[in-house]
Amino acid sequence: MSSRSPFFQTPRYAGIVFGILGMAMATSPADATDFVLTSSKVVIDAPAPLFTNSTVMGTLRLSDAVLPGQSFGAASITGLMFTFGGIPATLADIVAGGAPDPVQAFGTRSADGSSFSVFDLRFSLPTTVKGCSFICAGQIVINSPIGPNDPSNFIAIDDSAGTTTSVISSFTPRFAIVSSAVPDAPVWALLLTGFGVVGSGLRRLRVAAA
Repeated sequence: MSSRSPFFQTPRYAGIVFGILGMAMATSPADATDFVLTSSKVVIDAPAPLFTNSTVMGTLRLSDAVLPGQSFGAASITGLMFTFGGIPATLADIVAGGAPDPVQAFGTRSADGSSFSVFDLRFSLPTTVKGCSFICAGQIVINSPIGPNDPSNFIAIDDSAGTTTSVISSFTPRFAIVSSAVPDAPVWALLLTGFGVVGSGLRRLRVAAA
């Protein structure tokens, strides 16, 4: 009869096991999914001095409680980070604007879950955002039943007289799933600890076998 301790009672083996468990926990899906926004047919009304480029892009984070084919409202949007002609818009920016309902949104996740079959988001940015010292507002529309002829657009006005204005009069948005939400700092710490424990355990095994 062998006198060796059972596998899980041997410290170096247990360290490897718990290290692997830590890595698995760190890389497991979070409770939100990121979608990337790309846009085509971007029409900018010239002149547009407040814009630094002609792109509309970004990411949107949607609660995983919204299943494929289900509809959702603004409460299910847990994060967003867009740029319109180089002017940034984040959920924190929009909320900082102080409007009673800072993000007005509704949509329907596509049947395969990878995009949106219906999407309508309307927002305004506070005057603290560079280029928005008077007003910035925009909307992203995909098959909206309340505004089928209402294009996606964005407008920035940097003075009350409206003499410094930049307008994206229309663009065609497209959302595609990226991945589950990126792990936050504590999760990254758990992941790195897992790698460290596994590496240390494997080194000890090699030394013991030598």
